[in-house]
Amino acid sequence: MIAQIAAAFFVSAVVHLGGDYAIHRSFGKSGPTFQFFLLQPAAILIEEIAIRAARWVPLSTRGRGQAPRMMWRAVGYLWVVSWFVWCAPPWLDAISLAGGTTRTRLISLKMLERLA
Repeated sequence: MIAQIAAAFFVSAVVHLGGDYAIHRSFGKSGPTFQFFLLQPAAILIEEIAIRAARWVPLSTRGRGQAPRMMWRAVGYLWVVSWFVWCAPPWLDAISLAGGTTRTRLISLKMLERLA
């Protein structure tokens, strides 16, 4: 399954090369695009491992062996936001600095460094 997901994200990265070329007028600056899209299968694999491991963790106060559904949903949203805060800035910054949006960074890396 992970090989199929990785292949799909690889194809997506290749398709996005067209957008990179339109923005940068060169394929030489496509590193952040490949990095972004090829990291996504790793996130899916980490998430799948965490979900399977969490099934064995008895966190419920009700004695049923399962944590409340809303808590897991919150953990999932926190994971997704954290993942994109970590992996999206290089890709978005490359687009932004090339004039794809504005000449300023979409997400300031300095701001993120202060949060860490």
